[in-house]
Amino acid sequence: MRTYVVQGLVLMVLGVGWFGSPVRAQVTSPELTRTVAYYRHVLPGQSSVQVNVWGDVTSPGRYEVRLGTGLIELLFLAGGPGERVVNTRELRQSTVRLSRKEGAGWHIVYEVSLDELMSLQQPEPVLQNDDIIKVETRVRQRFGWRDVLTIVGTVGTLA
Repeated sequence: MRTYVVQGLVLMVLGVGWFGSPVRAQVTSPELTRTVAYYRHVLPGQSSVQVNVWGDVTSPGRYEVRLGTGLIELLFLAGGPGERVVNTRELRQSTVRLSRKEGAGWHIVYEVSLDELMSLQQPEPVLQNDDIIKVETRVRQRFGWRDVLTIVGTVGTLA
C-alpha cells in the first residue's frame, strides 16, 4: 500500500515537470472577484465598447460588448438583479441608472425602474464607451397580518 502512495507521488511530481505547471486553485472570494472582474462578450475583430456595471447585479464588473449593445442585453450578460430572496413580506424595487461622461463630469442620462425597462414601454438606450450602469434595489417590508396581531396582542395585555 505504501509503495503505491510513494509511486503515485513520484508520478505526480514528474508529471508536473513534463506536462507543465500544476493546476492552481482560483480565488473564490466575492469581494476580490468583484473588484477585478472583466467580461469579454465580443468576437475578435468586432467593434466594441467597454462599460461598467455596478450595484445589485449577479456579476458586476467591466464588460466589453459589441457596438450597438442595448441596456437590457447587458443586464442579461451581468446575470440580472442580485440575490432574489422570495419573501412575500418584502417589496423590492430595482432602479437602473445609466451615467455618461459629458464635458467635465458624469451625468445620469437614463433612469428607469427595472420593471419598466423589462416591459419595453420605452426605447432602451444603446451603450457607449465608458458608460456606467448602476442597479440599486430598495427593499421595504410590507405591513401584514402578523404585525397587526402582534400589536393587538400587546395592546390586549396592557389593557
